[in-house]
Amino acid sequence: MSEPVKVAKLIKKELTTKWKGFKFSVTCGRGSVWGTIYVNWVRDAIKREDVEALIGKYQTYSGWDPHTDYNYHDNRRTDIPQVSQIWFNHSPI
Repeated sequence: MSEPVKVAKLIKKELTTKWKGFKFSVTCGRGSVWGTIYVNWVRDAIKREDVEALIGKYQTYSGWDPHTDYNYHDNRRTDIPQVSQIWFNHSPI
């Protein structure tokens, strides 16, 4: 199982455990080495900031500094799988 698929399953589990009865769509993007996760939900009761706070640990922030030719990763953890991007789409009712 790829890292993005592992992350998507963990995110879905955490979201549905915290907000029982609410529906979330958690999907994997294609074409990225580290992967992209898309998280969608339709409810005003759940704020984007709350979702980000819960699952932000699954995202590693990476970039490249062209002046030093250095690739960097912030928030990198070895105890859980991570992806490079998590996109949130909250649609109010």
